[in-house]
Amino acid sequence: ADDGDDDDYSSSLEGDNSSEDEEAFMLERALMSQDWKSAKLAIQSSKSNDDEVIHSAANASAAVLSRKEDDSNILLELLVSADWQKAKVFIQSKPNSAQKRDGKGRLPLYLACTNKDAPDEIIEALMTAYPKALEVKFEGKLPIHAVISAKCSNTSFGVVKNMIKFYPLSTSIPDDAYMLPIHRACCYGVRDVVINALYQSNKRAIIENKNMRHSKSLDKGMRATIFGSIGNVHVDNGDYDLACDSYSISLLLKREVYGNDHAIVAQALTKLSIAHRKLGKLSTAKVYLEESLSILDRVANDSDPELGDTMVQMGKIFSKERHFNRAHKYFINACKVYRSAKIPPEDPRQCNLRQLLRQNFANAIKSARASRERQSSRGQSFAVIG
Repeated sequence: ADDGDDDDYSSSLEGDNSSEDEEAFMLERALMSQDWKSAKLAIQSSKSNDDEVIHSAANASAAVLSRKEDDSNILLELLVSADWQKAKVFIQSKPNSAQKRDGKGRLPLYLACTNKDAPDEIIEALMTAYPKALEVKFEGKLPIHAVISAKCSNTSFGVVKNMIKFYPLSTSIPDDAYMLPIHRACCYGVRDVVINALYQSNKRAIIENKNMRHSKSLDKGMRATIFGSIGNVHVDNGDYDLACDSYSISLLLKREVYGNDHAIVAQALTKLSIAHRKLGKLSTAKVYLEESLSILDRVANDSDPELGDTMVQMGKIFSKERHFNRAHKYFINACKVYRSAKIPPEDPRQCNLRQLLRQNFANAIKSARASRERQSSRGQSFAVIG
């Protein structure tokens, strides 16, 4: 009988312990899932003493806090591992995670911008979640500098456009090498539509940025290339005075790097000539072209398309000066060069040259007729006087 009582007592203890364990489990699960209503009910219905409840609650709360701390690093880990789908879902569910820096001090947006494979939608989502991240530099660079450097020719127009929209001043802020975003875009072969968006955003910043010309972080050759590209942008936007300034700097740097007798210097002279011709400064334009042709005569062969291009530019100047015969000679010589270079007839350069020949011939005929009419008019005047 005594043994039976002991068994009943033991079973009773086990039942109580099981009940307490279940209560503790229910409480912990509610706290872990941050279901505060269920946690409150679990505490109120608990049959265990207050100390045990508080102890269980404390343990569970510590676990919740630990998990929250881990959550703040999950997004960074997903970005580093390039798990883009999970990263997208995580940003949408926990947008505040976009404000958490990694051990080096980088924000998630900057981290994504340095990865050439990061999808545009991830960068867009991070910008939307925490626009202030666009204003934060890391190692001297803003996210807009970083994304252009990482993605190069694949830089998205949409991403850059939204970066400018969220933080317009970003286009006027140089990086640690004194390079504006547009300078980096020119340096890394970014598409024209992106470069033009950067240009239109803050043209004044490009003009006022004087330090990049003397930047020690870039060699002279790279600086020369950037200024040449900026000159092209100026020309495309009809800012020919500014183009002359940029091309002049590019030419100066290229002379220092390559010397005077080099095809790259000749090309820079030709571009500078074009900008002056657009301004109507034909005499100055002709001087630059003459030097360019002189260099190409020494360093290029008769099948170098660059030689043909320069001849075309000289023909344009003579045609503009109404020296149609001399213009015709340059156009014909350019045809010979293009033919030697095996440039196909449907190539834009060939099509443009044929158009220039027709136009020059038509203008020559028109000029000759006008001259004959003037002479005839004078003859009639002399006859009347006589």
